[in-house]
Amino acid sequence: MGSITTNVMGEVLRDLRRTLRPLLLYNGFFAVINFLLLTPLLAWAVSFAAASSRGLSISNGEVFSFLLSLRGVLFLLLAGTLTAVTLYVKHAGMMVIAWANMTGQPVSAVGALGAVLRRLPGLTLLGCYHVAAHAILLAPLVVLGMLVYEFGLASMRVYLLFQANPVARWIGLTAVVLLSAAALATHGAVYLHWVFSLPALLVDGLSAGSALAYTHGLLKGTRRRIGAVVFLLWSAIVLLPLILGHGFHAMGGAIFTRLPEGHRLVLPAVMAMMAGYVAVSFCGEFLSVAAVSMTITRLYAVLRQTRDAKQAKTAIPAAGTGQEESVPIQETAPASRAGGFEPASRPPSQPSLKEVIAFLMIAAVMSLATAGGILGNFDLHDNVRITAHRGSSWSNPENTLAAIRHAVEEGADYVEVDVRLTADGHPVLLHDADLFRVAGVRRNVSDLTYEQIKGLDVGSWFAPRFQDERIPLLSDVAAFCKGRIKLNIELKADADPGRLAERVVQTLHEHGEPRECIISSASIRVLEHVSELDPDIPIGFIISQSIGDVTTLAVDFLSISARQATPGLIDAARIAGKEVHVWTVNRPRQMTQFIDLGVDNIITDMPSVARAILEQRATMSSEALLLIKVRNWFLR
Repeated sequence: MGSITTNVMGEVLRDLRRTLRPLLLYNGFFAVINFLLLTPLLAWAVSFAAASSRGLSISNGEVFSFLLSLRGVLFLLLAGTLTAVTLYVKHAGMMVIAWANMTGQPVSAVGALGAVLRRLPGLTLLGCYHVAAHAILLAPLVVLGMLVYEFGLASMRVYLLFQANPVARWIGLTAVVLLSAAALATHGAVYLHWVFSLPALLVDGLSAGSALAYTHGLLKGTRRRIGAVVFLLWSAIVLLPLILGHGFHAMGGAIFTRLPEGHRLVLPAVMAMMAGYVAVSFCGEFLSVAAVSMTITRLYAVLRQTRDAKQAKTAIPAAGTGQEESVPIQETAPASRAGGFEPASRPPSQPSLKEVIAFLMIAAVMSLATAGGILGNFDLHDNVRITAHRGSSWSNPENTLAAIRHAVEEGADYVEVDVRLTADGHPVLLHDADLFRVAGVRRNVSDLTYEQIKGLDVGSWFAPRFQDERIPLLSDVAAFCKGRIKLNIELKADADPGRLAERVVQTLHEHGEPRECIISSASIRVLEHVSELDPDIPIGFIISQSIGDVTTLAVDFLSISARQATPGLIDAARIAGKEVHVWTVNRPRQMTQFIDLGVDNIITDMPSVARAILEQRATMSSEALLLIKVRNWFLR
């Protein structure tokens, strides 16, 4: 198989050279179809899911409940099938072109598109089978994961797993690793079957079910070796954007360090570099998909030929018997196949020099226009505020006056604090529902009065020098922050959101300055209560995961987890007139990326690092800052 794979790779390179023109045209046709039809269909599926769930699913419980409901399962199947069909259509036309080239009957891009459209019902059914197989295989792993969590970890909070019970932690991590490995292996096998079922369906005229059955027999004894080849191909596709981004970043650094500051060539150099990146990215993506499609087609031809040869041997009468060994019908080669596998004796016409020059000129103009549009959206002014997460909690115990004082010293614009109610209705600063992590007491704060907790030491767990830190009242914090730093108060609404909102708003009016405060929460109910009590206090919803359009929420800002804060969501929130606050961002490179994505507020445990980055950028020339923004655009 090693020599066969090497030969196949060589043939793929020759196939790409022979079929470059129809492959490029088909890629263009697919881009138009994807833009006009497939992407809107997928967007409709997501919108339909949000509507069918009777609104947004925005809390962890809501998202989980929806996905486990019948509507959620149907949504996953629908969205998964549409996504699969989109991938099928992209690969299918290139496979048709590759097969036609191999059999000596070159086909145009229009002909390939027509063949794909004729097979679209089969492709859709194959997508349904594919997604259903993934769901069926994933279901027992999900059940096992839920059982491990329910019987081993559910009784403990996440932070306790890393402090009080290392045995449970390692058991849980081991289970996660084993389940992940099992999921990767099973889903890889499903992918291998469907990717080889595509040529069976397209060029052999098989139905979706027959294509899967035939492919199952075709891959017997070769799954691991063929799977390794496919895995390497997809690894290259995944790594390509990262290599391109870092490569252009390095090239940009080499160029701009040699240009004098303010030189008139800076902007043209940036334009050329970005245009080159756009062009190379397009070509890299096109060549990657084409190479995968043609490699799969070539491997399918080799596997089919090998299968036919084996079946021909088994059909020879056994010695002394005069009988032929029977071969199951579903595993035999389909009678309707096209002919041999050798390249055409008369290769397809190659692009002329004029066509190549025209294509390069059009590509250059489009790349420059795209680069100009991107550069036009760059803002060279950093309008970003810094929020100290639970105070300056990297160097001080969280939610304490020491952390808040340090946040002021480090130049934060806001300090974010977590607020809960004691049993007697006092708003106090505490993140967890219980006191174990910060005070070593296995009691919920909502079950204790302020008198019972006010003497607890909540600083020694962080460092001995903070042993005098106590749980502060919100009233004391509001009074301290007035005129010094703005407050972002996160409300932890466990039982009575109305009472929590009322006590917090009352405290701000009595001891602080409400106009210098914003209130955030992962509970829409408590935010609604705040708006009823004081509509002038800005409110924000905290998002860790969601289904539906969160920009439609009736809030002033969205506080988004860093892993969820995609460029698309940030742009959508800006269009909807909502600020975007991102948490919790502690790496300097990630800070600069979010600054250049246009977020309004960075929530970090290290406000001094964020402040230093902003101060450094403020002293940069426009050209140097433009380079930073271009680099982050490459790496976004």
